[in-house]
Amino acid sequence: MTTSLQMPNKAPASARTPSGAWSVVSAVPLLVPAALAGFGAVAVLFLLFGQFRPVLVLPLGLLTAAIAVAAAWPAAREEAVAHLGRRWPDLAALVYAVVWLAINTRYASQNIAVFRDPATYALTGEYLSVHRSIPIDAGASTFGSVPGVTFSTNGFASLPQPGMVQPQGSHLLQTLLAAGGWVGGDAALLKVSVVLGAIGLLAVYAFGRRMAALGLGAGSGAGEGATSFAGRFANSRYAGPRFGEPTAAALGGWLALGATVVLSLTLPMLEFSRASYTEPLALAFTFGGFALLWAAHESARPAAFAVSGLVVGALAMTRIDGLFNLLAVIPYVVAVVLAGWSGRILRAGRQLLFFLVPALAMLVLGVRDLQKLAPVYYTDLGDEVHLIRMAALGLFVLAVVVLVAVRLSPSLATAVARRARPAGVAAGVLLAIGMLVLALRPLWYVDHSNLGGGYSQLIEFLQKAGGQPIDGTRAYSEQSVRWLYWYVGIPAIAAGVVGLAVLLARTVRRLEPALVLPMTMWLTTAALYLNKVSITPDQIWGSRRLLPVVFPMLLLGAALAAGLLLRLRYGGVLALVLAVVVGWNTVAASDQLWLFREGTPQLAEVTALCDHLPPNAAVATVASLSGNYLQTVRSYCDVPGVGLDTADPAELERLAQAAGQDGKQLYVLAPKPTNLPGVAADASAFSTVRATHWNSTLTTPPCCHGYEERSLFVGTVSSDGRVALLPPGGPTLP
Repeated sequence: MTTSLQMPNKAPASARTPSGAWSVVSAVPLLVPAALAGFGAVAVLFLLFGQFRPVLVLPLGLLTAAIAVAAAWPAAREEAVAHLGRRWPDLAALVYAVVWLAINTRYASQNIAVFRDPATYALTGEYLSVHRSIPIDAGASTFGSVPGVTFSTNGFASLPQPGMVQPQGSHLLQTLLAAGGWVGGDAALLKVSVVLGAIGLLAVYAFGRRMAALGLGAGSGAGEGATSFAGRFANSRYAGPRFGEPTAAALGGWLALGATVVLSLTLPMLEFSRASYTEPLALAFTFGGFALLWAAHESARPAAFAVSGLVVGALAMTRIDGLFNLLAVIPYVVAVVLAGWSGRILRAGRQLLFFLVPALAMLVLGVRDLQKLAPVYYTDLGDEVHLIRMAALGLFVLAVVVLVAVRLSPSLATAVARRARPAGVAAGVLLAIGMLVLALRPLWYVDHSNLGGGYSQLIEFLQKAGGQPIDGTRAYSEQSVRWLYWYVGIPAIAAGVVGLAVLLARTVRRLEPALVLPMTMWLTTAALYLNKVSITPDQIWGSRRLLPVVFPMLLLGAALAAGLLLRLRYGGVLALVLAVVVGWNTVAASDQLWLFREGTPQLAEVTALCDHLPPNAAVATVASLSGNYLQTVRSYCDVPGVGLDTADPAELERLAQAAGQDGKQLYVLAPKPTNLPGVAADASAFSTVRATHWNSTLTTPPCCHGYEERSLFVGTVSSDGRVALLPPGGPTLP
């Protein structure tokens, strides 16, 4: 049983020295995620110390990023040398990522009124662009002594200290958004996520070019094909061309580029990259870590293992479910130890040490971020965190038992090795059967696990809008596989399952550590989220759970399956048909939504408001604005603010007097003139905008767009509670 990745057959020395430019082109998809992880670690560290300042974060973050790049460069360059035939698809991937970035930057969302997570992250990033720490001071000195006032708002829970709120979630993305604001202002901050999406696409390509090449026989060793199944065809009447290592590497690059292009055009990738979601960042670290780990195992360079550990560990700083993703590290450790027991245990131990130390450091940093800077959020998800801890403990105990058993009983290891091939085949078959069962669940199963509250109200609203039976208990988990093929078609997902089944069979048979980590992470994540989606199931929102790992691995699995087809007689025709069908399904599913920008012109709206508020302003929002717009004003205008259900004159008087005692002038914001005492119903609004958005759906992919009209009525409040409206001063509808 082969237990380590093998270097490809050596080409003549004269053919194995690419120019510096070609080496850089090939290395960029590996180096950029490394730089991002290095910079992000410094940013979160300074945020934890309450010193998130550009004068500290930018130079030290860039220095750490440069160190990470320098550490990854030798292994990345060796990969370029070993796979010189891949240089044209590498260049094409880099050019495509730049073009994709340029186009989608123009369509970056302006999601800054809090309905869901993206606005929460964007507003936290905006706050951090001018403040050095969190929690957020929402008005402690101004309104902290006023009884009964509300500082909390959607996504920003109140802390025990009056006037302080905490933004939910991990904070790596928010620090990166703030850094974008430092460099390019408010508009640039809202485009940072598109940059992260482009990095994620490069990372998918970096891992995919190696994974897809396995279907063509690359890196198989000893003449063995990517699978015994494919190997049998090599000598049968169905056999097609045999590919040498350079050709296989080049074709693997083109196949991976095709999968990456498909991913980049899907509605989930477009939506979650254009707004401030954490998923593209998790995508970059997931596949960048996979690719760097593969290069580390081929080069055996300690620095490469350290960088791959840094990038993989950064998942813990990105999202709380990154802690769950990192459970896959435990099976990876087992695979490395098993590989090292054949006379290389000291080298294996060094590799694990260099990988695990930075990975654990990032894990500690991510957990500490949640505990210190988002304690309410961390406590609310305590059950999930506890389950992750128990799963980690169980996997650790199982790993120790396996290693001790294999070590103490060499005959057991030999017996397991003899059965590795049928075990691999069985694992691949079970994977295919499991995915088929999940895909067919709607025929006999309806998930009624929704427990009510706001989630049920949203589901019932969408059911009513779509003319469906009203049932707020539905969670729609049985639709999870449909969420995958809605956006790329059934052939792509079917081919992806075949490719991943083949890869799983190889992984079980050969226990290659650099494949154990990605396959284990995909299996655990797919088993969790395809079984129980654990998210409000409207589209496009519900698909975010599947973007960081499940969706791209299936598309890369389809690329591997296309590589298997190319090894058959006339397989090129079949692969071409598959590519055309998948491409057509992906473009057709977009239904022109990819040309529609969301959230505009909200930035112009809040900028105009801030321009009309003096430096000594304090605000009170009324009615619906207290839930979705209070933090928008606090973050962008840098003013203290509280929320009110109704603008009671006595309450306004108390707030105005409190503001006056702190040297501030109180302003009140309402969505309707009738929300304000003494204001005529026909009064003119300060501004009126239509905030564009994709319409949500439950049983189909999103197909249409709409808008939410919002008016702002802004007035000054005198010390006796009277309101005087400001004249129109912001964008208004014709």
